[in-house]
Order: sequence, then C-alpha cells, then structure tokens
Amino acid sequence: GWSGDLGLAIDKKNGQTAVAASATAFITHVENWIIWLQGSDNVWMPTNKKTGMSRGLELRMQNSHKLGSNLFGLNLSYNYIHSRLRTDDLYDGSQMTYIPRHSANGMFTWNWHHLTTAFILNAAGERYYDSTNTLEPYITGDLMTSYKIPFSTSAVTVTFRVANIWNTTYQTTAWYAMPNRHYEAGLRYNINI
Repeated sequence: GWSGDLGLAIDKKNGQTAVAASATAFITHVENWIIWLQGSDNVWMPTNKKTGMSRGLELRMQNSHKLGSNLFGLNLSYNYIHSRLRTDDLYDGSQMTYIPRHSANGMFTWNWHHLTTAFILNAAGERYYDSTNTLEPYITGDLMTSYKIPFSTSAVTVTFRVANIWNTTYQTTAWYAMPNRHYEAGLRYNINI
C-alpha cells in the first residue's frame, strides 16, 4: 500500500484572541485491504478485499479568547472521507463499512478560574454496515462541567456530564443501540511528582 497527505496550517494571535486553522488532504491505497465484517451468524471476521482506496479532506479550527478571568474556546472539525473497495464480490465499489462520508465535531468551552463548562456536538453521516444497508445519520450533544480543586502537590477534579442531551436514538454499529440521555459523574485525583 501507499499513502500521502498534504496540509496547510495557520496560527494567528491578536491580543487576547488566538486562532489556529488547518486543512489536510489525504489518500491511501492498499492491496489486500482487511476489513472486519459481521457474518450471518453475527460473528465478526477479518475479510480480505482486493484493493481499497480512501481519500478525503480534514478541516480543523481552534479559537480562544481571554476576557478578564474568562477564557472562551471554540473547536470545530469536519471530515470528508471517500473510501471505496475494489473486489470480486458484492462489495465492489461500495463505501467502506462504518466510515461516514461526512462527520463533524464541535466544542464550545468556558473556563473561569477552576471551573470549566463545555458543550460538545458530534455528527456523523450515513454509514454502510454491509454492501447495501446503511445506518441513519445522527447528531448528538453533550453538556459537561468540571471543577478543579488544586492542592500544593496534587489536584482533585469533579466532573458532571449530561450525555446525549436531545435523547437521540442512534447506532454506531448495526443492531447495537446507543444510550439515550444519561448522566455521568467523575472524580479524578492527580499527583504532581
């Protein structure tokens, strides 16, 4: 196989505002590409396909702005992936399984002293799970907040998250439902050595 990519990145800072953006185009060609497929008995097996080619574009943008004790951030990403199999069976010309042609992520953050709040957005386009059937596109949102309590040689971070806030029904793998709206709490203890 062979692969290549070409990227362009820009970093700019103006006072209390910083912006970083990048664009990367890529291509990969592999002979005897191994993909995992689910058989009729629902067992996942590695399968060799004659050739596979994946090409696409990745766009990234990070923005931060400091306003007094507040730090605001915005991270955005978008992926376009056109991946095709060339084979002697019904997968010939198909988009590779579980790889969406379009996907995007976004995160807005607000930091104030030791408090961080974030809104996270994830979107994935249609994905094939076999040669003809697809999973529906989906968009999910999460809301997260954390508070860091620093000590002289350590820190405790308490986190609370509301995941899938819109109660979206979706699947990332065929026949395996993802959780509806749910809540997560965490406690992390870091020791500085």
